[in-house]
Amino acid sequence: SEVLVDIGGKVNAGDTIIKLDTQDLQAQVDQAQAAVNVAKANLTNAMSTARPEQIAQDEASLKSATEAYEVAKKNYERTNTLFQSDAATQQQLETSKQQFVTAESQQKTAQEVLNMHKNGATETSIDVYKAQVEQAEAALKTVQTSLNNGTITSPISGVVTAKNINVGEMATANSTLVSISNTSALYVNAYAPLDIVSQLKEGQDVVVKVSDVENKEFEGKITVINSKLNSQSRNVLVKVSLSDPNSELKPGMFAE
Repeated sequence: SEVLVDIGGKVNAGDTIIKLDTQDLQAQVDQAQAAVNVAKANLTNAMSTARPEQIAQDEASLKSATEAYEVAKKNYERTNTLFQSDAATQQQLETSKQQFVTAESQQKTAQEVLNMHKNGATETSIDVYKAQVEQAEAALKTVQTSLNNGTITSPISGVVTAKNINVGEMATANSTLVSISNTSALYVNAYAPLDIVSQLKEGQDVVVKVSDVENKEFEGKITVINSKLNSQSRNVLVKVSLSDPNSELKPGMFAE
């Protein structure tokens, strides 16, 4: 719903850069929280002695849960039909299905509560309600995590070098939405033959030349010498950190 950065903009670690549309996720969180409340109430009821007014309340709860189930079922069937004809999104279908599954579970639970209060609770049934509380809390935690992930923050401080998403577009899984580079922590991945690697050591100062910046040398320092040999090139990776006080270098430039 919001893209708060643009190419060339500076960000700090922890800054919010994208806010996804989380209305459906918020609805799922609210529904999951309600399921937790129901599960806890059912456990409390199972551990207490049923009174006539409790039976009446259970019957009313079952009637309400049955009506909600019928509505959720019809909504899911209608959304599924629309989805098959490309008139509804995958997210809308998944949301309606989740609501249907939840309503079905709550109806069954309401029926079980009524039966239990009529017949009396057993130790096994109490254990079942305890398990249902744990299950509902786990489901709430899962959807709450998904909701929290709807706010995307920058993992590092740096400059936005690419933006592949705009307001109104669909964000897909495993796609890069924004690229951020920390130009104060540039490095070069160099590959050196074994006979040269033996002359190098971590912490050693080196000089780096970049073809895109003519007639200038940059100070560098070897930070990592890989212990593994590249099986194809027979060279060893050497990582060099660079000093670029004037911000002349850009990620992706070739260096030697």
